[in-house]
Amino acid sequence: MVCDNPPVATGAGMETGLRVQKTEEAYSSTETGEHLGQATSSATIRAHKQPSLVWLLISRVILPLVVVIGAAVGFVRLRAMLAPRVEVANAVAQLRAGGQTRWQAVAYLTPFIYDQRYDDLRRDPALAEALADCLTEELQQPLAGYSDMSIAARAHLCRLIRRMDVPTVIPCLAKAVRWRGGGSPEMDSPVRKAAAEGLYELGERLGPEVLHASPDVLPALLIAVDDPVDPVRSVAALALGLHGGPEACAKLQMLLGDPNPAVRYNAAIGLAMAGDAAGIATLAELFHSKETEKLATTGNLESINGMRTRQLLVLGLRSVNRLMDMDPTAPVDNLRPVLSQLQYSLVPEDVKQLAFQVEVKINQRAVR
Repeated sequence: MVCDNPPVATGAGMETGLRVQKTEEAYSSTETGEHLGQATSSATIRAHKQPSLVWLLISRVILPLVVVIGAAVGFVRLRAMLAPRVEVANAVAQLRAGGQTRWQAVAYLTPFIYDQRYDDLRRDPALAEALADCLTEELQQPLAGYSDMSIAARAHLCRLIRRMDVPTVIPCLAKAVRWRGGGSPEMDSPVRKAAAEGLYELGERLGPEVLHASPDVLPALLIAVDDPVDPVRSVAALALGLHGGPEACAKLQMLLGDPNPAVRYNAAIGLAMAGDAAGIATLAELFHSKETEKLATTGNLESINGMRTRQLLVLGLRSVNRLMDMDPTAPVDNLRPVLSQLQYSLVPEDVKQLAFQVEVKINQRAVR
């Protein structure tokens, strides 16, 4: 007799079936989860895609640079807009009025003429003419005495005039270079020194041709380089070298034997600027001087001597550079060792750069 499966067997069979179903559901759930995980992972990868190099450059470099430049330009424009307006016509009228009114106008104009925002003011021909006429008139006035402040005032007027970018002021400075107001030469020397500096600065800024255009400049400088006061003689030598010409070079060669070192150095610099190599030995003396060695070992620019030495080195190196442009055969090869020493010393960075430029030019000339 065949018997039906026992209930226990039937119950076990049902349990087995449930396990299979659960297993299938779990498998199905796991498979679905894997598909979801893969989809989510792909979406995450797509969402966190690395930015391109172009965008990094734009966002990290170009945009900040544009913002900084825009802010700087905006600041400059705003500063220019906020600059006080100068009443030029009234100032000119006061300058021509003379007396205390004139000096009040000079005091009013001083900060504006020295301010970089007022380029138009420094190019104003009417103001330049009025200032030049003031100086000419003041030089004709006698001094009241040794304590007279008009010497300092006239020297200040020379310094204002040399800031003007108008060549018509040059004749009045040429007169001031020769001015002797009475008393000792040292007493009125600040006026002559300021005027000589003015001729040099205008020649540097506007070009040596503005000095050539005035027939008064060369005779005045030829007298100034014989001045009994050393600083006047020294600055006049620079201006004379910038003017150039056979007569100027002949006078500067005589100054190479001057007892004052600054006069000798400036005479050599002036000769080099004029294209004359007669002062090369004196320039080598400058580059090997005790003052240069002190600056090279300490780098100290806080003292007056340190600042003067730096200025002489800058002018000397520039003059050698200019000499080689004007005379490619100038005998400057013996300067190579000191040029290398300056580059590896503690002198200011601008001196190092100039020494490097001159050395490169000498080496290039040797290769040719």
